[in-house]
Amino acid sequence: MKAWAARRELRTDNLGETSLELILTELTRRGVEYDPVIEFDGEEHLPRPGDERPCLLACAHMMLNSLIARHLYDTHVPFAGMTAEKGMRYPGTRVRVDAITPTESPLIKARQRLSRGGHVSSMIDRDVAERRTLGFETVNGPLFVSTALLQIAVRMDARVIFFGTRLRGDRVVMTLREAEETSVEGQAAEFARFVDQLLRGVTPRSWGGGGSGRGRS
Repeated sequence: MKAWAARRELRTDNLGETSLELILTELTRRGVEYDPVIEFDGEEHLPRPGDERPCLLACAHMMLNSLIARHLYDTHVPFAGMTAEKGMRYPGTRVRVDAITPTESPLIKARQRLSRGGHVSSMIDRDVAERRTLGFETVNGPLFVSTALLQIAVRMDARVIFFGTRLRGDRVVMTLREAEETSVEGQAAEFARFVDQLLRGVTPRSWGGGGSGRGRS
């Protein structure tokens, strides 16, 4: 429910993105296998097999962001996805995601993964201000960024990668940027700018260099 509340308040998805996500989710739920085609802007920021440095993949509540799980699965990059969805599968497969759920001390689990050099993916925006959130303004209204995972990532010296997935015409485009700031507050502000630019339909500034690619995941 919180995910839908966040989307409703921030208006992060258009009708096309919502419709496509619902179709893909239903196909996966029914056991229909498919290979999504994703274009990447900032593909060089994606974690790769054998990476020694841990990585936090951070996104906002946007439809189609779950496709990153399928790409990591296809490229054999182990990671843990933080989700409240029970029995979540990689999109277009019958394989269950290695999930960290709210019932199993998620922050402790995430810290353990990162401390072992692993990768964690999570949505870090919230629909209302909480004890550990910072508030920012976007073109669609206030954005509340949870800082808990960012704090863990900073302590673990993990890479922090922001990503967001949008429809551009008939193309699914996933944009990734690596955080440059080293403080929690700085990374939260960078994340808010990243989300704001996605909502405006502007290509987020390439902080660490740019690159694009097209992949079948």
